[in-house]
Amino acid sequence: MIWTMKTRAPRRERVQRPSSVAASEPRSAVIEPAPEAPPAAAPKQRPAPVKRRGKKTSRPSSAVASDGAATELDVVVGKQALVRAMDLCQRVGDRKSSLVMLGYVRLDARERTLDVAGTDLTVAVRKTLPARSALQGAITLNAGEARERLKRLKGTEIRITVREDRGATLKAVGADRGYTLRGLPVDKFPALPKPGADSMVRALDPRALAQLIARTAYAMSNDESRAHLNGALFEWQGQDVRMVATDGHRLAKMEIRVGKGQRGDWTMLLPSKGVRELGRLCAQAQDAAENIEVIRSGAHAFFRFPDMLFGTRLIDAQFPPYEKVIPSAPKHSARFSRSEMTDALKAVSVAASKRTGGVRLALEKRAVRLASESAESGAAFDKVAAEYDGPPVAIGLNARYLLDALGAMDADEVLLGVSGELDPALLRPAAAARGEYTAVVMPMRV
Repeated sequence: MIWTMKTRAPRRERVQRPSSVAASEPRSAVIEPAPEAPPAAAPKQRPAPVKRRGKKTSRPSSAVASDGAATELDVVVGKQALVRAMDLCQRVGDRKSSLVMLGYVRLDARERTLDVAGTDLTVAVRKTLPARSALQGAITLNAGEARERLKRLKGTEIRITVREDRGATLKAVGADRGYTLRGLPVDKFPALPKPGADSMVRALDPRALAQLIARTAYAMSNDESRAHLNGALFEWQGQDVRMVATDGHRLAKMEIRVGKGQRGDWTMLLPSKGVRELGRLCAQAQDAAENIEVIRSGAHAFFRFPDMLFGTRLIDAQFPPYEKVIPSAPKHSARFSRSEMTDALKAVSVAASKRTGGVRLALEKRAVRLASESAESGAAFDKVAAEYDGPPVAIGLNARYLLDALGAMDADEVLLGVSGELDPALLRPAAAARGEYTAVVMPMRV
């Protein structure tokens, strides 16, 4: 037994084995020669990183930039049309909001168009521009920064490319000048509202809608805490379409009549920002031959132009009963030139109180006398020729409210109706017109 132990392999052989194996076996175990291992199979080769990148950049919707990064969007679009679309989206968006995305625009490149969209969560717009897209995709860019860079690019066409790391390049076609911008993920951009399948749709001439807004928007309240006054009422009843606005001190109403095939029955309270922006868009589209579609869909109203969809969330509040404010039959009425009265009001208001801005209008035989005074600036007075044969009557009114009402008209002569010094004043065009315009100004002590 002792001899057998001596004939074992020297311990030096054991020392040559890896320490982890020697430590795991008992010291008394017999060490036998290891069997000859079969030839090792060739290990499976994993795809090299280069192969994986090559597979990713071989997608039909991407290309490879000179630095190896994939291009996710490549589109060419007219410069002037793109700058105007950026202006529109910047006005609609909200740069001061804590939500960064409300100051951004979303660009969606398709085969032959580029959609430019912006929103402030109340008003939203999506403008469609003709374009040539080598690669279709989407990106969001800061509206103000992109607009400033686009305006400084030379040429008539702009090429926009976006890499997979959301780095955007703006460059005029055929020019050396260019800019780079960092975009944000498209999925962070707010979802834009869309009309529902069961929405009520009516057609309206953009000139008519522009007139409705131009005659009434000045009377909207700027106080956002008074939601029911911080907008305009849009009514469509049968063939009559009207818009009404008031801030509690004055009121403006404009009404038109549409064709029999466009009867409607709805009432919508539009926010002031949406009304003003819609007025700009309708004024720009007055030369277009096509009507716009007016769509009521749930809590939103949409106005579809040939190349644009404009939407606004409706105000969830009750508009005041405006019919009770409009005098039905004033006791006294004077007729005068709109331009002459406007000029006299501007002159007399110079001396009016800075706090109240009040002027006194006195109706007398064939004239309307105007007067104002303040302890700081003295007094002013003037007279405007008028057709009036009633008894003397006077009323105090805010000069700026009167000027706004007269400025919204295009008639040469105006009717001023009053019943007493404490009753509302009524202004209307003297000549009968297709559109019925009415302005009301509340009295004040002067």
